[in-house]
Amino acid sequence: MSSSSRHSANMALMPESRSERRHRILARTGCAVALLILPVLVACPMLPATRGGEANPVTINHSQGFAFDGWIKAVGFSNGGRALIVGGCHPADSGACSDGLVQIWSLESATLTTGAALPQPVTALAVSRDGTKWVAGDSTGRLIQSGAVSTSASKPHYQHHEITALAFSSDGKWVASGSRDPSFPLAFLETASGGVIKVKKQFEPVTAVAFSPDSRELAVGTVAGGLEVWNFTGNSTAVVVAPTRNKGNSVSGVTFSSNGRFLAYGRQDGRVVVLDRESGHVLAQYKRASSVNSLAFSPNDRFLAVGHDNGRVTLVNPFMAREFWSKRHILPISGVAYAPDGTSLAVAAWRHVYLYRVVEGTEEAAQQTASRLKQERVPADSRVGPDAP
Repeated sequence: MSSSSRHSANMALMPESRSERRHRILARTGCAVALLILPVLVACPMLPATRGGEANPVTINHSQGFAFDGWIKAVGFSNGGRALIVGGCHPADSGACSDGLVQIWSLESATLTTGAALPQPVTALAVSRDGTKWVAGDSTGRLIQSGAVSTSASKPHYQHHEITALAFSSDGKWVASGSRDPSFPLAFLETASGGVIKVKKQFEPVTAVAFSPDSRELAVGTVAGGLEVWNFTGNSTAVVVAPTRNKGNSVSGVTFSSNGRFLAYGRQDGRVVVLDRESGHVLAQYKRASSVNSLAFSPNDRFLAVGHDNGRVTLVNPFMAREFWSKRHILPISGVAYAPDGTSLAVAAWRHVYLYRVVEGTEEAAQQTASRLKQERVPADSRVGPDAP
């Protein structure tokens, strides 16, 4: 036997150390994992854009961007979807908000057409359904109308705390105003006269409001996590949709579907809940790790856009809690809004508004998708249940 052969034999007979055995096991495990992953890595580039032979239900591409001269609090469409309206504030040297600002941008020319400087930071913004009027709320409790900026800004405080949420009635005659004012957390502005009605009903400080499409009902979300639906045209008792949770899990967004049959709301814990308005039952839940800052149904109610505090925007099927599209932005999302025709989605993130072009698939493709989703198991973080969480 040669010396090299004897050396090999002696090596084979030597006992294996604990570290050598561990490295050998790790090496074998790594090889096994690599063999499992390699086919997936090879196959991924060849995966089709459709799933299960069905057409992609939606395609979204970035089309335009707009820089805001400050920090954005809310965004919406005006002028029939041909313009963007943005509200926020100028940052001071200290980093805090100083004065307020509302800007209107033409989407056709991509230029700033109108700007309104306000004495206090804008904390909420609402646009009428026809896109002809806007109302801004500021950090001191004032409501400023687009047709009377100078006079509105000099009026006394309507609510003695920051305006947190605003919503127009469908006819544009009323604006619901939510505030952290413990005495009058809810008020109604009559747009024609500029007068304000303070609601005596006891609500917790309000963080979100939304009118139903027929303006008969008003959904009110509170800082304590409760959600109530109140008959605005009558004097009925508000119906509790979701019970009070705690002050660290407030309702941070609420919206009705365009047909009024469904109500969606989001909370600070990242949960989105979609309810059947007639029965009050939960149709679906969707949850991410970051707080929900804004919600918007597509005009045809096929999708729900959700803006999160970690900069992520998602587009989900509101009835199956299935995500179709997701985009991460660097800074928190302060607002999402659909154009009236549903072909554009505006996303506000800190100092910028990103405009995305939305191309939906055919109705037949949507039905195929809905049929498939019904047959699939709903993910664990999107459980369907009989009661509101």
